[in-house]
Amino acid sequence: MTIRELEDSIARKLAELPFIPQGFRVCVELHGNQRRKRRSASAENWQPTRGEHGIFRLEPCADSLESEFDQMNQRSPEGSSAADSKLKSPSDPIRDLIGALAKAEAIPGYQFIALKWFRDTYLPRQSFGWAVNADIRKKLVAEAIEEGLILLGKIPNPRQPYPTTTVRVNRNNAVSAAVLGIDAHSGWGFTPIELPGEPISKTMLRDRG
Repeated sequence: MTIRELEDSIARKLAELPFIPQGFRVCVELHGNQRRKRRSASAENWQPTRGEHGIFRLEPCADSLESEFDQMNQRSPEGSSAADSKLKSPSDPIRDLIGALAKAEAIPGYQFIALKWFRDTYLPRQSFGWAVNADIRKKLVAEAIEEGLILLGKIPNPRQPYPTTTVRVNRNNAVSAAVLGIDAHSGWGFTPIELPGEPISKTMLRDRG
């Protein structure tokens, strides 16, 4: 038996308890040494007698969240696109996602935002009801990428033989820019200032002689 199988087995047993509310499922995470156990590892690696512990929480069932997610993606009335309706709904997950990514990008010391970390660690820590469900998070991020709301990148990973996939808000996208309250054309809301005198390129070339 693996850690994954043990977590699933415990979750099924807890789900049988009468006080589990309808529309929710039990999620189990087994931890040791201040981090979650690798789910592919043997179940014998988790030893509660050594002080290792489990985290149990309730998550909305995927079916109810799927229904809500699909309703949000339906086209709005004639003459208005789905993207337009998203901008009118402050509780819409698309707005949450873009705002959360912009917030993550602003964390001091973070030179890039890894896709996996943002989707699976950062988002669940935010106060979004939809973010507790992994399937919804994956669908939402995939939709945002497909619509050009956020952009993917690749950077070398010295710890792995393959590069790390990164994400950032596409501030040149009209929807993303509107959510952040910036000008899509300038991207970062920056307006160039004209300075008197000759172009600095000419000054540099003259100084080089």
